[in-house]
Amino acid sequence: MTVTWPQRSSRVSNHCTSVSCISWTESRVSCLPLFAPTCNTTYTTMSSQLVSTLAWEKVVVENSIPERSSHGVSVVGETLVIFGGENVPRTPFDNQVHALDLSSPKPRSWTVLQPSGGEAPEPRVAHAQCTLGDNIYISGGRQSITMEEAPLNDLYAFNVKSLVWENLTGTSTGTPPCPRSFHRMVSAGRKLYIFGGCAKVGRLADLYSYDVETKVWEELPAFEKISGRGGPGFLPSSDGKSLFVVGGFSGKEMNDVFRYDIEQKLWEEVYPQENPSIRPFSVSCGAILEGRLTFFGGEVGESTKGHEGAGAFSADCQTFDGVTGKMYPSTVLEDHVHKPCPRGWTSAAGWGDDKLVVFGGLTGNDDAPMRLNDVWVLKPVE
Repeated sequence: MTVTWPQRSSRVSNHCTSVSCISWTESRVSCLPLFAPTCNTTYTTMSSQLVSTLAWEKVVVENSIPERSSHGVSVVGETLVIFGGENVPRTPFDNQVHALDLSSPKPRSWTVLQPSGGEAPEPRVAHAQCTLGDNIYISGGRQSITMEEAPLNDLYAFNVKSLVWENLTGTSTGTPPCPRSFHRMVSAGRKLYIFGGCAKVGRLADLYSYDVETKVWEELPAFEKISGRGGPGFLPSSDGKSLFVVGGFSGKEMNDVFRYDIEQKLWEEVYPQENPSIRPFSVSCGAILEGRLTFFGGEVGESTKGHEGAGAFSADCQTFDGVTGKMYPSTVLEDHVHKPCPRGWTSAAGWGDDKLVVFGGLTGNDDAPMRLNDVWVLKPVE
């Protein structure tokens, strides 16, 4: 792959084995990955005087939980919460809720949050998960090896303070999403929003809202320009007025961007597919960081073994303006030892307004796929 860099900076060589780097200052670099097996596309980065400078920090944990991918990550207050996923392809873990107090003295320790009441969801892989208030919400996923076996369209809430599960499936009204996996869910205001994913047959590009107070589902307008996709980037805008769909897998890795106006119920295309600015990716992770949409990692080249293997993965960050969805340049301090390895099928959540917490995922290649259980925090440089 050839990367076209802004003229204001020059290419530099270093010991970073899988990325091509551009020098912004003496001690900072902005990196895009070169992991796709074959690619002749030229990607153009934005040039701007306003650059977000970020750095990775590995969270030291004295114990461990099983390595996994296709799981869910949430941060409630200062607590990192992990649910579901797989260690063996398409074989769900149990339904334990793992927690890590991010504010505790180092080294930190994982604990299992034992429910004090309610009905816990069944084990699952490739569900959607998000946070609203003190609750994490779990939507759908699947429980068996193939797409057509045991897909789910249920909805559960778990209160991290009271430790009570609530099955919202039977008490909700309206039109819920059909059973699906590898979809995405976010919160904005008092509502949850679900987009896309993989159904029993085919990929989806539909959008639903769920009012947590009235417990009512609503199917929202679709957009003919959005193809069905699994593992899309899906985040609310920084002002809570819009939703963004970024990339995903639709028979190939995508790099288009769409914005949905929540009040007007209207879609617009921000970037078309095969634009020269955004590296195509799917099954990445992201959150709002300093008011910007920030995505880390993802699959950038499809596995020849499907879900049994591991495709080509990224270790870069792509950032977008939190209101417009336009590309926003970012840099990461040059530290190739203390940074996450390339990965996809991963998950992350925002911690406060200025930190992104990443846990686990899938790395390696088709010959040696490897699942992870490490914890990293991406945060601004002061």
